[in-house]
Amino acid sequence: MNKNEFQNQISQFIIHDQYDQAFDYLEIYKRKFGKDTFYYLSYSDLLIQIEDYDRVIQLMEEALHHNRKDPLINERLADGYFGKKQYEKAQILYQQCDINKDNVSALHIRYMLGLCDMKLKQYPQAISYFEDVLLDQPENKKALYYCGIVYGLENKKVLCNEYLNQYIQLEHNGIYEIVEEFLWLNQLDLAFTFINKIQDPYKKMEYFIEYYVAEDDMNQAIEIAQDLCNQLPNLAHLDELADLYVRNQQDEKAFSLYERIIHMPDDNSISLLQSIQYHLSAYQRSKNRTYKKYILMHLDDAQKNIDIFLYMFHFAQAMQDKEFSEWFIERKPFFHDIQQEQEYYSLVMRYYLRTHNYEDGFNYLRSIDPDSFDDYYKLRVVFEFYLCQFEQVFQHYQAAMPNGLVAYMAFVSMGLLHKETEATDFLANFMDYANDNPDTEDLDIFYELLEDIQDNRSHS
Repeated sequence: MNKNEFQNQISQFIIHDQYDQAFDYLEIYKRKFGKDTFYYLSYSDLLIQIEDYDRVIQLMEEALHHNRKDPLINERLADGYFGKKQYEKAQILYQQCDINKDNVSALHIRYMLGLCDMKLKQYPQAISYFEDVLLDQPENKKALYYCGIVYGLENKKVLCNEYLNQYIQLEHNGIYEIVEEFLWLNQLDLAFTFINKIQDPYKKMEYFIEYYVAEDDMNQAIEIAQDLCNQLPNLAHLDELADLYVRNQQDEKAFSLYERIIHMPDDNSISLLQSIQYHLSAYQRSKNRTYKKYILMHLDDAQKNIDIFLYMFHFAQAMQDKEFSEWFIERKPFFHDIQQEQEYYSLVMRYYLRTHNYEDGFNYLRSIDPDSFDDYYKLRVVFEFYLCQFEQVFQHYQAAMPNGLVAYMAFVSMGLLHKETEATDFLANFMDYANDNPDTEDLDIFYELLEDIQDNRSHS
């Protein structure tokens, strides 16, 4: 297969959403022809599809470093930053792109500039970009949608209705997206307007429940939810009503509904995963320990479906069920998705930490590839600390930083190793960092544990 044939095949894989095949062929392509512009752009296409925006940015910066001149590279870099919700960086990069009509990407760039302006609350400019797109593509659904949404945010209700009604005509379930968007944005008047346009009576009731919860009118929300359950008593509606009862401090009524859910069969109108979630959630929230029969009934399903497997593993952990937790640990599935694999490792490590089985947990951790697990070094330090391997803590803590829990363990370990000068300097430097970066992971744990140390010293 020559270079052009390779490129055509990879392009076809991407077009038809055959991502695994595309990744495999790109690796072969790289070995045969090197990292050319086609490689960088095709690889970035795939990474965007799987929402791995960190790697998109890394790849495009590598391409720029190697003097790849294709204008799409800056555009893809901007897409990466937008995916990371770094809208100002994305906006600057999109503004550097060619938005002349001769450029095939011009409409995409203008649309993305509109999204950036919307996210940055620069509403008039956002509208200008969306309307610019609509001049060329009057039925561009995404541009119609966001143009209408932004007009709503600008309190221009006539134009908001005009654009969003066009969108609803083009998109079958568009009304639901609009309602959810306005509820999420807390634009309740607009949400109310569009809820009333919903034709499906059950859907209308579902959204009015959300609306009245947002309005903090729990009594009205409960009244509608009760009416909905009387008309259509499925798992979802019963679960929502139970949740409303809990939030309204009507625990007895909630527990009665949980028992009702527990004894209901799986709902064929929804996915098996959703049905399992409703049932196990009812067991957990009602603290009902008779779930074993239900779990056993679905263990085969767990082995066939990774999402079911992970949810049931979560449940076993939440119920502190040693037997079922170990069943899931012993039957590690094959993962196609790195996020699912990391979630599995987190659950396994959580089990070993919760049961204080540090040695087995540490041995399991060492069997994992460090590059496949984001929290690898954080957990390594934690296990080494609990196993009193303080030299190893001192050796590995830097790879796990910045992290409040790791910082605490590193500080204590330095003290136990009589590295007083290093401990003092480390503490001062980390405190300075923490003051500048208050969102640092586990920072609250760091301060709490430091207070405990100070309290113990004051009492000794």
